[in-house]
Parts: sequence; structure tokens; C-alpha cells
Amino acid sequence: MFGLQAQVNDHEVRLTALESRTVSGVPDTTIAVRFTTLHERVDAVANNLLDKIDARFNQLSAQTDARFEQVDQRFEQIDQRFEQVDQRFTQIDQRFEQVDQRFTQIDQRFEQVDQRFEQVDQRFTQVDGQLGEIKSMLLSLGATAPADRVN
Repeated sequence: MFGLQAQVNDHEVRLTALESRTVSGVPDTTIAVRFTTLHERVDAVANNLLDKIDARFNQLSAQTDARFEQVDQRFEQIDQRFEQVDQRFTQIDQRFEQVDQRFTQIDQRFEQVDQRFEQVDQRFTQVDGQLGEIKSMLLSLGATAPADRVN
């Protein structure tokens, strides 16, 4: 049994020597060390990639935040403009109300003028009637029109 153990130990030494010279690519380095070295390199590359990704993400996040801030400012400006337009429309509505009031006053004045014209028409009708009566009286008294007189 001791002979078997000696053979196993001998094989391990030879295998380690063979591994270090032919498999790893680096003399006197075991496969385990080589895998550890490669793993550390992969970790370093992955960490570098993650750092670059994080930096790029932070940059894009900052740019996006800046853009959203610009958009928010633009919306605030647009809201202010809409408020100004609303104020202008309110002023225009007030002006239209004033114009409507003026038209109402003008309509009332026209009604007053119409009433006065009706009164004038009634007076003219009365004057016509009175002139007709005067003419009748003058004709009944024998008066003649000035154009009919012979001089």
C-alpha cells in the first residue's frame, strides 16, 4: 500500500511539473494559479466595463435631467404665454361688453329719436289739418291763391 502511495505522489509531482510547463503558457505556474490570474483579469475588465457603463449612464442621466429641466422651463414659459393670452381675451371681452353697452345706449337714443320723429309727424299731421281748415275757411270767404291773382 505504501508503494501505491508513493506512485500517486510521484504522479502528482510529474503532473504538476507537466501542467506548469505545457498547459498554462507561463512557466512554473499551475493551472489553478493561471485560472485565478485569468479570473482576476476578467474581473478587472468587467469592473472597467461597469465603471465605463456607470459613467456613461451618469452622463446620460445628467443630460436627460438637463433636457427635462429645459422642457419644464419651456412649459412654464408656454403656461405664462397662455396666461397672457387669457388676460388679453379677458380684456377683449371687457371691451366687447363696453361696446355692447354703448350700442345699447345708441339703441335707446335711436328710440328717443324715433319717438321725437313720431311727435314731429303728429305735429305735421295736425299742422296739415289746420292748414287744410284755414284753406277751407279762406276759400269759403272768397280768397284766391296768390298765383291765381291778376295784377
